[in-house]
Amino acid sequence: MNVVMNMIVNRLNDYLYNTEHDDINHIIAKFIKKNISEIGNMTIDELANACFVSKAKISKFCKSFGYDNFIDFKDDCINESKTKKVVVDIQKQGLELEFHEHLHKSLTVIKNNLDKIDCDEIDLLVCEVNKADYIFLYGVAYSNLLCKYIQYECDFLNKEVIVLDEKVSKDYVIKGNSLLIFISVDGHGLENDQRIFRKLIKYPVNKWIISTDTVSKQLLNKFNHAIIIPAKETDMKDRRLLIRYAIDIITGRFQYLNM
Repeated sequence: MNVVMNMIVNRLNDYLYNTEHDDINHIIAKFIKKNISEIGNMTIDELANACFVSKAKISKFCKSFGYDNFIDFKDDCINESKTKKVVVDIQKQGLELEFHEHLHKSLTVIKNNLDKIDCDEIDLLVCEVNKADYIFLYGVAYSNLLCKYIQYECDFLNKEVIVLDEKVSKDYVIKGNSLLIFISVDGHGLENDQRIFRKLIKYPVNKWIISTDTVSKQLLNKFNHAIIIPAKETDMKDRRLLIRYAIDIITGRFQYLNM
């Protein structure tokens, strides 16, 4: 459910960052993001009136998100509202812990789990990155940001590193001696949109996934190789940090082995 929220908010941000302020989609996206907890209680007429656009424009906007109609879009907004309350409650509980004790425990757990990473798999990934002509990266929400971080950190590779957009709306040419790497904290971002995942997994190239051991075995079976970071006794924030640190280990290992 939290994945749905991140995908909606992330796509709303895409509209806001990549459209002019007077663009109709920009106006709709701005209103929905600001009032997302209220969208579930609105009719399409009410939303159209609030945005000063027609119902047809609202329907077209929802379809651009991959929804069949406004009702389906609204359902996910309702789920987002429920999830947001749960997240706030969990964060509140965390803040009630004594800060230094919580921080020490969190860092200790992260260190212990990072120590369990299979370094042989990392070296194998580094080897395949070396051999590949192109590196393609895919992730959803926070994982998409990590893909862009890898892209930035891999300028020294002297080869093209491409981050796919979340909806894979462009026609990417992924073939031959290319490497397709998926980043996912727990796999939910990939499993949430099966249409996109099926499209990506069909590319005839070597496919890797970097994730935690919370990912399902069914999903792992779709890949040629995986780097799995143990995530015992971790919450979502710590799992995100684990993936982030693992990426630093991978890029550092690449530099060391290529010196």
